Amino acid sequence: MFVETISPEILQLTIERAKFAKHRREIAEAVTSIDDRVASSREVIAVSRQIIAKADHLLDAFATFSQAR
Repeated sequence: MFVETISPEILQLTIERAKFAKHRREIAEAVTSIDDRVASSREVIAVSRQIIAKADHLLDAFATFSQAR
């Protein structure tokens, strides 16, 4: 039976790689969260612009109506 021993250097590299992978996943999750928030903010901005455009349209219609009287 053959038993392979792991050198301390290889063991340390394996541990560091696992830590790096964990941090990479955490960073990826954070970036995804930020992307989601940015997308939500863009949706809010788009809806706000639509509301402003409709308000402008109503103001123009009111001004036209007022002038016609």
